[in-house]
Amino acid sequence: MHFGHRIGCKVVLRALSRLIITPQGVKQLRKQPQFEPRLIFVAPPSLDDLKIRLSGRGTDSDDAIANRLRIALDEIAYAQSGAFHQVVVNDDVDRAYGVLKELIVEGKGDGDGFPESLKAEKS
Repeated sequence: MHFGHRIGCKVVLRALSRLIITPQGVKQLRKQPQFEPRLIFVAPPSLDDLKIRLSGRGTDSDDAIANRLRIALDEIAYAQSGAFHQVVVNDDVDRAYGVLKELIVEGKGDGDGFPESLKAEKS
């Protein structure tokens, strides 16, 4: 029984080591000294691409899309402040997955860095 519990703890800890959280969650996590997370920001290739993706879904109103874009700008600014260890650009799902897998599973690679278009849009 004790053996099973220990294995269960390892599984839970491993699962917890790969959380998907918002930048707001990152701010809270950074306040906890017992955690030393490796933080990866998944960035859109540009704000125009993000707007096209959001509006293409057909699920949000124009106001909701505008609000989500404002939130995205804040999140991008926070990420550009150095809050994350790496950045992966979600320009192509297969490529971005490969980069994420390399960073998370294989523990290698440097990520992509911020797209120039986001740097220009944020300036």
